[in-house]
This record gives sequence, structure tokens and C-alpha cells, in this order.
Amino acid sequence: MEWLRLWHDMPTDPKWRSVARTSGQPLATVIAAATFLLTNASANEDERGVTQCDAETVASVLDVTEEAAAAILLAMEGRVLDGGRWINWEKRQPKREDSSAERTRAYRERRRKETRCDAPVTQGDAPERDTDTELDTEKDLSSLRSDRAAAYAFEGEVIRIDDAQFRRWGSAYYTLDLVTELTGIDAWLVQGNRRENWFFKVPRMLEKKHQQIIGDGIRAQQAADVVVLHPDPTAGVV
Repeated sequence: MEWLRLWHDMPTDPKWRSVARTSGQPLATVIAAATFLLTNASANEDERGVTQCDAETVASVLDVTEEAAAAILLAMEGRVLDGGRWINWEKRQPKREDSSAERTRAYRERRRKETRCDAPVTQGDAPERDTDTELDTEKDLSSLRSDRAAAYAFEGEVIRIDDAQFRRWGSAYYTLDLVTELTGIDAWLVQGNRRENWFFKVPRMLEKKHQQIIGDGIRAQQAADVVVLHPDPTAGVV
């Protein structure tokens, strides 16, 4: 049987709340999705730590809509996933296999260290800070933030969609200036604290505006046809 390690604060990790808020999905659904994606990445025989799931698979497993699953996956990118790979996988899932004997030896070693009467560490003996590592970490975080920003075709306070979703909406609501509409809807969501389930609210609002424009065009054309079919009989009479 294959095993997967879970860190102690995994269920309460604040990143899940961030993903839930960004995706507009319930926190419980986000945690369930994260657990499934972790087990899936662990079972990847070709490259452990890399998920092999798309939105359709996640939706099927969790019994949610594909749109909801896609929103969660997108929100996870840059937070816990990097192109489908779990960030810090090697740290969370070391390759060693801990047997019972190994755990017992480790426990006894810790007990020996705890009972040892070592002298307190003075300021002069304290280890120096690894500034190079800290700088590298800052660079990695900066690069990760840049990559995450580049992953969005539109990024507002609430609405964040990738290029594929942007093109889908652009094709479906072709009468609209999509960037202008999304900017306005994003502001409306923020002002009214209407973030929850935004992924479903946005297309409904776009569809309503799209149909309104189409309807206005049809009515205008019908009015023009009436004028042509029934010209003013007094026109041209002196």
C-alpha cells in the first residue's frame, strides 16, 4: 500500500481560504479538491508530486460542476501548485520510508538530546543567518508572483481568469468589450462584497448584457423595416 504524508495544519492551512475566496467556491470543496490532488500527485509513477488531473476529472470526483473545478485549479496555481506540480513537494513528501524501528531510534535520539545538559548557546555561538538562502527565497517568491500574474488574461480584485477562459467568454459574448465589462463587474463584486460564487455570477451578467444588445439590434432593424414597407404617404406632396 502506498502512503501519503499530510502535515499537521493541512486542514487549517490559510492558503485554502485564499483559494476559496479567489475561486468563489466553498472552503470544504477546496480542501476536498486539495486532498484528491495530493493523492493523485503521489500516485503519479512517472513524476511524483505532479497532478495528472484536469477540471473534468476533479469535477467528476467531487461531484461539482466543471466550472467550479476549473476555478479552484486556477486559484491554486501560484499558491500551492506550479504548473500542476505541488510546491514544496520534496519537503512535505521526503523519499525516505520510515519504518517502526527507524521511528523508535529517532525518538530515543530526541530523548537523549533533551536530557543532555548542554550549556546555553551564547550570542557569539549562535549560527549566522544564511543571507544567500534568504535572498534566493525572495527571488523565487518574486518570480513565482510574476509567473502567476502572467497566467491570467484578466486579473481583477475578484475576477481572475486564464487565457482559455477569456477566449471562451469572448467568443460566447462577442457583442461585448470583454475587458470593459469584466472591469465593471469586478468593481460591483468588490463594492457589494459579492465575491462568493463569482465564477457563476459573471457569465450570467455577461449573457444578460449580450442578449440585451442583440435584442436592441433586432428591434432597431425591425423598426427600419417598418419604415421601408410603410413610407409616409404625405412625403413629397407639395
